[in-house]
Amino acid sequence: MRSTKFYQIISELNPTDLNRFEKFLQSPYFNINPINTELFKICQDLHKSAKAEYTKLDSWNLIKPKEEYDDVKFRKYLSELLKLLLKFFSIEELENRPILASQLLLELTNKKKIPKLINTAIQNSQNSSSKYINRSSDFYLYHFQIEKNLFYLSESNLEAYSKKNIEDIAENLDKFYIAEKLKYYCEILGREVLSNIQYNFNFINELLLFVEEHKFYDDLIIRIYYLIYKTLSEPIEKDNYHELKALIFKNYRFFEGVELQELFAAILTYAIGQINLGNEEFHDEMIDIYDFIFENGILISENYMTPVKFKNVLTTSLRAGNYDFAENFIKEYKDLLPASQKESIVTFSLAQIYFYKKDFLSVITQLQRVEYPDMVTNRRAKTIYLATLLELNEYDAILSWSESFRVFLNRKKKDVPEAKINTYQNFITIVRLIALAELSGDKSYLKIEKELQKYSGNIVNEQWLKEKLLERKKK
Repeated sequence: MRSTKFYQIISELNPTDLNRFEKFLQSPYFNINPINTELFKICQDLHKSAKAEYTKLDSWNLIKPKEEYDDVKFRKYLSELLKLLLKFFSIEELENRPILASQLLLELTNKKKIPKLINTAIQNSQNSSSKYINRSSDFYLYHFQIEKNLFYLSESNLEAYSKKNIEDIAENLDKFYIAEKLKYYCEILGREVLSNIQYNFNFINELLLFVEEHKFYDDLIIRIYYLIYKTLSEPIEKDNYHELKALIFKNYRFFEGVELQELFAAILTYAIGQINLGNEEFHDEMIDIYDFIFENGILISENYMTPVKFKNVLTTSLRAGNYDFAENFIKEYKDLLPASQKESIVTFSLAQIYFYKKDFLSVITQLQRVEYPDMVTNRRAKTIYLATLLELNEYDAILSWSESFRVFLNRKKKDVPEAKINTYQNFITIVRLIALAELSGDKSYLKIEKELQKYSGNIVNEQWLKEKLLERKKK
């Protein structure tokens, strides 16, 4: 049963979600088949205890004790339960978005044309709109939809209403388009840095000229995404970053969910980029941003945290030498990670902390605890393992183990951009050269330094390698 799609989905849900879905199944309006409830209880038992186990046959005997097992029927029952789960998700989301519900009510009103319903629906939409504080691009989309429906509901009073109404429809649609176009253009710029993929994005030059001409200072989300674009396209100009950071800090309550986290990710990404360029003052910027995030509970607003954000927090705090913060962060926020990745991410994060604290034997022990299914974490774990062998002067082990690392990278060339693979291959080359120099007694570190210079900007852990060479030259 644990291998079924239904169970794999609910295994990622928290107890509150599961309890609400159980109540959903108990409602005869949504569910009239008691088998669905019984099947869900079996899955709940599996969710509550790692030791519990039910095969499909076990489950069938519980829900259909007098019938012979029928795999086709059983899969049909699971499929029906999965459909109910998807409907539950949709209803839950609608409950949390009253402005969308009011928009759908207006659409229904347009279809039904019930006179007494029209005023009620209009008033409902106005109330929802006034209470809707989110200022993402959806703000303009919802108001476009509402104004569009109000236009058709007000056909009897066209002279008094239609001119302003049509202008509002057009304005909201324009602003939604501009905000979304900027948002995804920023996404493209970020991805092009990490890959060789080139994207075709129509009308972006014309749109950027339009935004630059009109500024949109009063349209928060457009201004924010325009500034994100500027930080990506003109990273040397720091004023755009500081304006963007100030806007996000001041207005973060007007955003929510994934978008809120992405806005903070934009300023964090810029700060990381500046640190990588050697601008050390941005270490303080990073700590300032994370302090603000934690003080305002921004990372836990949706009861989850993406692995990328979790890793960025750890990396930043370790670079700043704040090891206690890193350890406390893991303890406090590890349960917000996806359940399927939590163990490997936490294990790797602890290994990072031990490495920075120079507890190298603990690094080895920690990295050997689990497999790393995530490709990025797997590469980083192997890199830290190789670095740890160098710290421990295990030169023979470096020569044998680095070859298996090379083989691993070569197998992944279809899945990972070649440029990214090369940064790890170059790291292996330099570490092996150091090991060979130590084993042979020919400690020509100047030659290795020149080799490292050839890879400058195209090798992982470049600064750390420079430090290791400098240490050996001083001996």
